[in-house]
Amino acid sequence: MEDEAALAADIFDHSLSPTNSRGAELGEGDGPTIIPEDRIKMLEETISHLNADFGSQRATFKEIYLKKEEELATERKEKDDLSVKIRNLQEDLNEAKSQVTIAQFTKENEIEVEKSRYQHDLTSMRVRFEEKLNSVRAKYEDEIQQLKATNLKLELNSEHQSHHHHHHHSTSTPNSSSSNDGPGAMFSSAVTNLARKLTPGGGGGGSNDSLLEDGNKSKQQQGQGKYAYEDAEILRSLVVQLEEEVSALKEKLRHSDDQLATVQGAQASLVKGNDALTHLFEGEDVQGVLSHFDDKLRHARSGLEAEKSSRADLEMYVAFANAQKTLLKDELDKVKLQLREVRASYEVEKKNHEELKETWEKANEHFVSTHNEYITVINQYREILTTDQLDALRSKSSSLDGSVGVVSIVETSLLKEAAPITPCQECQKYQEDSEKLRNDLLKAAKLRNEMEADWFRISHDFQSKLGSLEEQIGTYEVVLLELNTSCQQSMEGMEHTIKRLGYDRESIQRKIEKLEAENDILKGKHVAHSLQLQNEYISLPNDIMAC
Repeated sequence: MEDEAALAADIFDHSLSPTNSRGAELGEGDGPTIIPEDRIKMLEETISHLNADFGSQRATFKEIYLKKEEELATERKEKDDLSVKIRNLQEDLNEAKSQVTIAQFTKENEIEVEKSRYQHDLTSMRVRFEEKLNSVRAKYEDEIQQLKATNLKLELNSEHQSHHHHHHHSTSTPNSSSSNDGPGAMFSSAVTNLARKLTPGGGGGGSNDSLLEDGNKSKQQQGQGKYAYEDAEILRSLVVQLEEEVSALKEKLRHSDDQLATVQGAQASLVKGNDALTHLFEGEDVQGVLSHFDDKLRHARSGLEAEKSSRADLEMYVAFANAQKTLLKDELDKVKLQLREVRASYEVEKKNHEELKETWEKANEHFVSTHNEYITVINQYREILTTDQLDALRSKSSSLDGSVGVVSIVETSLLKEAAPITPCQECQKYQEDSEKLRNDLLKAAKLRNEMEADWFRISHDFQSKLGSLEEQIGTYEVVLLELNTSCQQSMEGMEHTIKRLGYDRESIQRKIEKLEAENDILKGKHVAHSLQLQNEYISLPNDIMAC
């Protein structure tokens, strides 16, 4: 292009130089400048070369334009695919949200069902507990009545035995120790039998002193061995019966002592409990006191059951919140990954668009510069060519390949006194092509702006969705923190309650141990009394008298 411009400038300078005699002659007048034939041929060749160069550049530009159109179509297709993917992802996200909502409603319904079931079980357990409490109360009242009756009977028996023992020691005759049953009757019968056998009607008379005094009698000497053996047998049977009776009396006395200790311990406990209850509920009836204790027990049991059920519900809700948090985190990670992919594709698309824009701008600048140079050359031709030369160029340019009537356009424009100037067809064609290219560039710019607006809107939507998801995650984290705090507080409350119950249990255990120690002390006293009674010496009469 620089060579062609230099050639055109050379032609222009040569046509105006004073060395040309004809041009000088014409310059003296006012006629047009005459150019030699070789210059005309050179100009025609230059025009042909320019037309060919313009055609090749136009073909190259068209090829570039078609290639960019294909790239633009490909990018549009990719954009449509990305839009479809985004729409599918949005549908999947809505479906996941609906599933989460359904799962949440399902869990709430299950929690309500479990609460109702727990309430029903609590009611049934409360009814069974009240029935059991009533039965235990009735049983304990019956046992108390039985223990009172047994205590009364044992007191009467103890008084009777004390009176009988005192009467036995105060009398000295054998008949004074007789009673309906017991060791006195057995001992009395044994002594009576022995005395009967030792009387004169029984085969021997007198005592041991009388036998020694009458030792000279032969009859008594012969029966002495027989009487001694019989006496030993009688005494042995008497001792055996006495030992058996003493063992039976000891066993009965031990059993009576045990019953007496049990009754005394129960009486002491009842007296202490009665005093405490009387002091605590002074001025109230027994039914009111029992109702008060029942209410306290029922309230404590209901509180424990409520804490147990609330703890189970809280654990279930915490597990559900953790599962929902995990699901939302996974969904957020997926959305972030998709957003990064979309951003990467957007950056690639933006880079390609910038390259396309730069290519279009370069092509447009090149086309405009070429067109301006071509117009400049044509204007130079208009100034130097005459009418005859234009006719000759018209006749020659009609036979040239690729020529489109440039000379006729220049000729018509240079006619000073001819008809009005007609527009150049080739210039019009170039102008139309340039307008078409300009329109295409405007369309491409508009499309680029639309794509940028769409991508900006999509990125803004993703940013807003990402912000909403982050806010939702923050809300869930706050709810989870509150749940953890409430759960920790509940656990601390339960631990405090368990510690308090442990302290109460230890205090009750100490009281029980104290009562057991007192009971053991009382048992030891009664055992000592029983051993004293067992080891007490029984004074038998020295003389056995006949009944």
